[in-house]
Amino acid sequence: MDFSLKVGCKINFIIGIVILFISLFMDWYFFRATDSAGNVVILWTYHLLYDWQTNLPANTFINEIYCPQNTTVPLVIPIMMIVFLIIGAYGVLVNDIEKKEDFSTLKKYAYTNFMILVLNVFFILIFPLYYIISNGLYYPFMNFNDIDLGVQFTYCMGTGYVMQLVAFTLIFPYTIFYYETIHTFEKNLYSPEIYIQKKLEKIKEPLDLDKFIAEEKLIQEKVTKHSSQKNIKSNEIDKIYNKFLEARGVK
Repeated sequence: MDFSLKVGCKINFIIGIVILFISLFMDWYFFRATDSAGNVVILWTYHLLYDWQTNLPANTFINEIYCPQNTTVPLVIPIMMIVFLIIGAYGVLVNDIEKKEDFSTLKKYAYTNFMILVLNVFFILIFPLYYIISNGLYYPFMNFNDIDLGVQFTYCMGTGYVMQLVAFTLIFPYTIFYYETIHTFEKNLYSPEIYIQKKLEKIKEPLDLDKFIAEEKLIQEKVTKHSSQKNIKSNEIDKIYNKFLEARGVK
């Protein structure tokens, strides 16, 4: 990847992180109903951290009937997102991957950024499918008149969800680049070439091939001399044994 392109992707990633963080505190879905006079008779807004909320009085009967049920994302998920966003932003801002030679310390940030992307996809896909559509709400928006009630319903995804869509386009390129860089480093870390190179770098004394060859020849000469000495001893023993047999008249 070109250097200027990487810098641009990094800036987009940081902007995306900020947008994701802000989106967690915005409204994610709302629906309302207005009568023929334009008065709001039903109004519910969903926030990831605050659940369903309404600005209408608590004694508004029809509004309470239309309160959505079983559409709440577990609080632990947005809290996890906040933690990952903080760690991911710190890793990108403080540890510049473009200037690093040893990526082993950046491994945790690569996985953190990948988890941010996974949670981002969860909010974009799973949230509307599992928490909106399956509960009878409309995605991404719907506007229709209910003749029986005499009201006009409006269903729409909120600002927080739209910000998640925008953030995905900003964080995706750099997240993949970051993860692939760390993954490639880990794969090459255990290659034979890198292993030999690291071993050679640890040797303080430079490798002298002439000295190495001379030492090998000396070792071979010692082995040859030792073998010849054993042969001489073996021949002497045979001679003594033959003389012994001759003295006994056996030979």
